[in-house]
This record gives sequence, C-alpha cells and structure tokens, in this order.
Amino acid sequence: MLRQLKKDQHQLAKEIRQMPEVEGVEVVTGATDMVVRVRVRDVEEFDLFLLKKFQKIQGMDKTQSLIVIHES
Repeated sequence: MLRQLKKDQHQLAKEIRQMPEVEGVEVVTGATDMVVRVRVRDVEEFDLFLLKKFQKIQGMDKTQSLIVIHES
C-alpha cells in the first residue's frame, strides 16, 4: 500500500504498473491511495525490488508492505 504526494494518481499508477514485478495497481479511498500487488520469488528479491526500484519512483510519500502467507 502506498500514499502518494502531489503527482496525479492515475499517472503514478500507470508508471508503477510498467514494472515487471507488479501484477496490479488499484487506486483506493481512505488513508492509503493505492494498493500495489507484486510477485517475487522470495523476501530477498522483494527487498531488492522495494529498496532499489519501487521506493525510488518520484511522487510517493509512504509505503506499507504486507506479505501474503497463504492464498486460496
């Protein structure tokens, strides 16, 4: 989940969606502006994605990560 700064939400979502690890981006209401679904192999790959790629995108204020432990 992320909260964005002044950049247009739809433009930011489109930019994020171009990343190969990203499976989906939803613009939502409330304290969070977007939910971004990412698929990576393991926690180490997620760490690299988050710190080296995702958090470097201009226009984001804050991110919160949730890791799925079971999918049905």
